[in-house]
Amino acid sequence: MVDVFGGSVYGLRSKRGPPGVDGSVGPMGPPGQKGVKGEKGDTGQSGIEELCTWLPAFILREFRKAESCSYFFPKDGSGFNKSGDVINKLISHATNPTLLDHSVDAVAIQGCKSTTPIPNREDRLALQFDGKMVYEAEGVK
Repeated sequence: MVDVFGGSVYGLRSKRGPPGVDGSVGPMGPPGQKGVKGEKGDTGQSGIEELCTWLPAFILREFRKAESCSYFFPKDGSGFNKSGDVINKLISHATNPTLLDHSVDAVAIQGCKSTTPIPNREDRLALQFDGKMVYEAEGVK
């Protein structure tokens, strides 16, 4: 079948023509007014609280079974050794069966001097980090 102009009605589309002329982009307008600053939101939980909330006891137990070292600090002081006011050794509580013959305790090169209680956890302490504390444990990067 042929249309009145001689082309096939059922044939392929003809070639596309050249693109039209584009106009140039106009100049940018002035910036709009700044809006009013919003109110400050409520303060969230501390990182330690969040960590204790989101890592239930069974996950921490499994972590200790798989890792070569696991340090935590009960208030009874069984997580570290002190010399004066400096914590000179972090005691590993890892229960990895392949590593039970030795403990991977971390020895202070420059020890932490203070701990702080963890909110909502009367049984645990946290080390107060500063830029100077350094601990080293054999085989731990």
